[in-house]
Amino acid sequence: MMMPVQINDAQYLWIEAGAMSGGPRHQTEFADDVAEFFDDDTREMELINVRLPDGSIHVRPFTYRGGEHHWTEIWRISLPTASMGGPDYQHRVIRFSKVRLGRGLLYDVEVADAGSPEASAWEQDASSKGTVSHTGGAGGRSYGWR
Repeated sequence: MMMPVQINDAQYLWIEAGAMSGGPRHQTEFADDVAEFFDDDTREMELINVRLPDGSIHVRPFTYRGGEHHWTEIWRISLPTASMGGPDYQHRVIRFSKVRLGRGLLYDVEVADAGSPEASAWEQDASSKGTVSHTGGAGGRSYGWR
């Protein structure tokens, strides 16, 4: 029987975006254990290199928010806003894919409508070869990795 991929070894992570936070609704949050998907350098520097579908690369804040502001240990990513060429994230599904770039990593960002064939394929793939779960709290958001 094949063991599921551990999150730090996963190729991609997807998450339902929900309402998002930040003025332009471009910030999403991850529990500490889910943030382990992102490499050590990204978490240590609190910066993430993301590449949008148009090929543009953006260095964005990836901030540890800890437990002092929230009931759990969390990280927040500030994704590229619409004025930076970023897509609309609210109430959609965001997928981060690891891409090796020299000695480091960058993360391709794709966005799909919830329930779309693309988002459904991401969930099915994670369900069969990785992990699917839900964030805590009322109205938790689905996420998964493979």
